Amino acid sequence: MTVIDGQQRLTTITIIFKALQSYAKRKINEDSEYKEKWSNLASNLPKGYSMTNDLGEFVKLKIKHDASLPFGDYYRRLMQDQLNEDYVIKNNSDKNINEIYEYVFDFIERNALTEKQIIRFINYLMYNVYLIMTTAPSEAKAFQLFEVLNDRGRALEPLDLIKNLALKSIVKDGDESLKEEFLSHWKKFSENLEYPFKQDNRRKKISSSKFLTNYFLAIYGENVKKNNLLKFFKDKLKDWKSIDIVDFSKDLANISYIYAKLEVHDYTTFTTKHQYLMTTIYEVIGIEQAKVMLMPFYSLTNEDDKELILKAIIRYVTSVLFSFNQTNSIESFIPKMIKKHYEDKNIKKTVKLINDEINLYVDDIKASLPSKRLENKNGTHSSKALLLYRLLEGLISENNNAISKSLSKQLTIEHILSQKIDIDDYSLLGFVDAEEFAQYKNKVGNLTLINNTDNSSIGNKKFIDKLAHYKEDVEFLLTKKLATDLETNVKNGQDTRLVNMLNSYIDTPKLTGNEKHFTKSMIDTRSNEITNLLIDFVTNNLKYK
Repeated sequence: MTVIDGQQRLTTITIIFKALQSYAKRKINEDSEYKEKWSNLASNLPKGYSMTNDLGEFVKLKIKHDASLPFGDYYRRLMQDQLNEDYVIKNNSDKNINEIYEYVFDFIERNALTEKQIIRFINYLMYNVYLIMTTAPSEAKAFQLFEVLNDRGRALEPLDLIKNLALKSIVKDGDESLKEEFLSHWKKFSENLEYPFKQDNRRKKISSSKFLTNYFLAIYGENVKKNNLLKFFKDKLKDWKSIDIVDFSKDLANISYIYAKLEVHDYTTFTTKHQYLMTTIYEVIGIEQAKVMLMPFYSLTNEDDKELILKAIIRYVTSVLFSFNQTNSIESFIPKMIKKHYEDKNIKKTVKLINDEINLYVDDIKASLPSKRLENKNGTHSSKALLLYRLLEGLISENNNAISKSLSKQLTIEHILSQKIDIDDYSLLGFVDAEEFAQYKNKVGNLTLINNTDNSSIGNKKFIDKLAHYKEDVEFLLTKKLATDLETNVKNGQDTRLVNMLNSYIDTPKLTGNEKHFTKSMIDTRSNEITNLLIDFVTNNLKYK
């Protein structure tokens, strides 16, 4: 049977079943009062994505993707436990499949669900969730049926409903000029949402519901969910006059114009001097909450004020990310931030409030980052590892190549102590055994930023054999610092201050005796040094000498 519509939903739900089955298998090996239940679930969950025989043995997957699709092989390997550490994710489709799988684990950990809650959820998924299948005798009839169902069942977008409600309120007042002004602004607003797609048809138009939720959070300080947009707007209309509605439509047009331009990385719409900071927010950090934080400040005209707020946003979001708190805490802070901004109309006071909020995350950074394993479930380094070192090298070491979009694909994370080492006695490196070594390989102190070409040339060499390359060939200062104290030919000036500052935070490891590898104690030391450097960066307290 060929699926005409619903491929993504079917694929997603089977991946969820697989992720939950992997989680259940993990719990079997833990000391759990539900061990027998986990064992039963581990046996039954595969029915959600595979066909088995009478003996419960695997026969085939329930879904077979068309050969023309780029992710079929990765999906098949994932579902049949045929992935290994050497498997390379080759395209965005494979990446999306993997992200769905990882999200289930992240969701469980992020929400601190109890075993009983997870088991109840699995039972609900297995016995209460149904997929309704509509069949047609041919593909032609299937597409015809699909179009009819879409035409008859498609709900209006919240944007359409909001427009109609607003228009009705204005028409009641009988002011034709206000009606025309409203429609003019609304047309511009609608066109702005389509701007990214018109500029590049590989992009999507901006979702109206996504924009409106961001807008109401950033401008009104109201965290309105998509499903509540209409109710929120109805409540606003009770207090608004026609002129207020027109002003609202005008503001939507103005804000969406800048928002749309920034979405396609036209940063000159906001700033003419600080595009590297915009690149950091949009292309390096890239989370939606950081973009929303900027929206209340679109109207700033002073470039110094823009620099202050851009840097504050970057420092704040970085503090949230590397204290390993949920990013929805940013959404909780935005209303407090804009209230302060509207009250004082003073950017320095707003930045002070942001700084005060950053300080609340310092203890979490200090407690979490040095010991955190920045890795994916398959043992490879996580995207956060690359993000961290791009921020450190780009914004602290002032190397624009770490931030530049054109060079981003050339950057990678290097394991200082190589992931694969030829050693029989791990105690020589300070580790109890191979298992402890594996737990250390993706700690922050064992990671550093290099170019892809550097990575291919040094591979799995010993630390002592990498030093010359770090010193002579690598442009990133924190990596170079592994081999030598940083120097500059100029006695005074910005370069000297930068070099002295980095030397004061980070020590160059010293090999003694017969040492040839980066050791456990070196990783611990560097993890703490990098953490202290990051903390002083986010708190705007870097100590220059």
